[in-house]
Amino acid sequence: MIRSLVSVVVTTYKRDIKYVKEAIESIEGQTYKTIEIIVIDDNGKNSKYANGLKELCEKYQNVIYIANEVNSGAQVSRNKGILNAHGEYIAFLDDDDIWDKNKIEKQMLLFDRDSVGMVYCDGYSFADESKSKLSSFRSASLFEIPISYGLELFNDYIGSTSQALIKKECFCKIGIFDVEMPARQDYEMWLRISKEYEIIGVPEKLLYYRIHSGERISTNWEKCYYSYYLILKKYKNDYKKNRYAKSKLLLRLFSTGVMTKKYFMSIKFLMYAIITSPRCVTDVIKRHIQRKSFSDFYTIEYLRKIGII
Repeated sequence: MIRSLVSVVVTTYKRDIKYVKEAIESIEGQTYKTIEIIVIDDNGKNSKYANGLKELCEKYQNVIYIANEVNSGAQVSRNKGILNAHGEYIAFLDDDDIWDKNKIEKQMLLFDRDSVGMVYCDGYSFADESKSKLSSFRSASLFEIPISYGLELFNDYIGSTSQALIKKECFCKIGIFDVEMPARQDYEMWLRISKEYEIIGVPEKLLYYRIHSGERISTNWEKCYYSYYLILKKYKNDYKKNRYAKSKLLLRLFSTGVMTKKYFMSIKFLMYAIITSPRCVTDVIKRHIQRKSFSDFYTIEYLRKIGII
């Protein structure tokens, strides 16, 4: 049986080579074998990381090593990986994360109709070397039904790029990652994909997401604040039709604004959220008072009740 080629893009920046090696070997160890690996070195040519990374990649027959001239950011690197990919499907793995050996195999099984453009999975988080101490990766998960555009406008149900396996044709139709956004480029990409294709989730923990003291593309409240503002502007017409989802995004602008000490703008976004959907604001307060997880509060039945699905 002829199997479709999957291109796996690994972007790396200032990462201990032992972590990059673990990431590559978790791809090499996949039960699905028709894979090419593209490592994008974002440290810049002649960096102290370059020689070691190149030597590591040369040990594997199916690894393509590409070095950026200068540090350009994760999304520029992912886009370069997409443009150099030969596969019909593209996956991404951060240089400090690890895959379960069955990840690609189980995801490929769900591309059983043309309408499916992307398949994601659940995962664990773990601290540094302590893979024996695993925690749930995300509280906002939904695997019972496909992720529609309306659902994704309301909340990012997918998360990390390391979870995703995507048809390459999606990028041909909707474009590549928006490098003008300082953060949440992954969420903005999932919005575009969900608008044109079905997104389906594998309800199994097939990703190991590493939390450690090293350098990582992590939460930056200033960048998140501006990115949510750009998403509000970019999808304003769709948010007009879904006031509950719009109110929830306004609350994100309120909370990230507080974290960046933009208190005046934060109060404006809070008032705007209340005016847009009092029910959404009430629900958020109620959930925190009840100390319920996101998925336990926003059940499928409740999402239907409030008109998200």
